[in-house]
Amino acid sequence: MQNGAVQVGILGCGRIARTRHIPELVANPNARLAGFYNRTLAVAEALASGLGGRAYATPEELLADPFLDAVCVLTPNSSHAELAISALRAGKHVLCEKPMAVSPVECDRLAEAERASTNILMIAQNQRFHAAHVKARELIASGAIGRVLTIQAAFSHGGPAMDANSWFLSKSTGRLGVLGDLGVHKIDLIRFLTGQEIVAISAVVDTLDKKSKDGGRIELDDNAACLFRLNGGAIGTLTVSWTAYGKPDVSTRICGTLGTIELMRTFEEPLVLYRPGTEPEQITVESNTNSGVVDAFIGAIVSGAPSPVSAASVLPSMRALFTAYESGRTGGNMIRLD
Repeated sequence: MQNGAVQVGILGCGRIARTRHIPELVANPNARLAGFYNRTLAVAEALASGLGGRAYATPEELLADPFLDAVCVLTPNSSHAELAISALRAGKHVLCEKPMAVSPVECDRLAEAERASTNILMIAQNQRFHAAHVKARELIASGAIGRVLTIQAAFSHGGPAMDANSWFLSKSTGRLGVLGDLGVHKIDLIRFLTGQEIVAISAVVDTLDKKSKDGGRIELDDNAACLFRLNGGAIGTLTVSWTAYGKPDVSTRICGTLGTIELMRTFEEPLVLYRPGTEPEQITVESNTNSGVVDAFIGAIVSGAPSPVSAASVLPSMRALFTAYESGRTGGNMIRLD
C-alpha cells in the first residue's frame, strides 16, 4: 500500500465498473484507483486520464505490476474464474463479480486457488450487504417469525440491453442467462437469510422473448422458475426474469410459524414484519448509499480480516444454481444436491 491506501486495478471497464465499482472505490478513503485494463484500450486510457493511474494493454501486464495491491475482476462471466485465479497467483487481493464462475469445475478450481492463497478473494454477492437483508437475517435468527416454513423470492426486470458492445446476452461470453445473473443473487440471499442450505431444487428454464441484435431470440435463458427445499424442511419458490418490462420485482417473502417477513415489497417499505393479532411493523433500516461490496473488500484488506464473502461460502449457492440448470435441461425434475 502507498500512503496507507490500497492500490487497486480494474480488469474490465464496462458498465458495472463505471456505475458501481469505480465510484465506490473513488469514495473510499482507503483505496486508490491505480490501473485499468479493458479489451478496448482507449476506454482504459480515458479512465486513467480522468481518474489517475495507468492503462494496461493486457490483463497479464496489469497483474504483473507489483505496485498494485488488489484487482477487481469485472470482465465477462466467461473469464471471471481464470482471471481471479491468475490474480491470486500474482499475489493480489481479488474482488470478483458474480457469478464467480460458469461451471462447477471452474468453481472448484477458484475455491482451491483461494485455499492456496494468503490473500483475500471476495465474491460480489451484494445482496448480503443490503441493510434490510442484514436486519431480516437477525430477526429470523432471533426467532421473530419462528421456524421458517415457506419462501417466495423474485428478481425480475427488463433485462440487459443488446447493443453493439454488449457481451451479456452472448452465449460465448455471458455463458449463463438470467438464472446465472439474477438467480444466483436470490439463491445466495435465501441461504444468507435463513442460515440453511438448499438440498433439492427443480427448475423450468426458458427463452421466451429477449431478442439479439439480429432480431432472433437470444441463446441464453431469459426466464426461470424454481422450486426448492431447505435442509430445515422449508419449501420455496424462486422466479427470475429479464422480460419484466415496465415494473421490476426484487421481493422476498419468508413465512414462519410465528409470523412473516416481507423484503423489498416496495423501496419505501424495505422490511415489514407481520405477526398474528398485531399491526404490520415497518422495520426502520439505514438507507444503503452504495452496494457495500467495495467498502467491505477494502476494509478487510486494511484490517487483515478474512474475506467478507469467500468463494468457499458461495460454492453452495453455485451448486444449487448449476443443479437448477440441470433440472431445466432434463425436464424440470426435483434433483437432490447431496
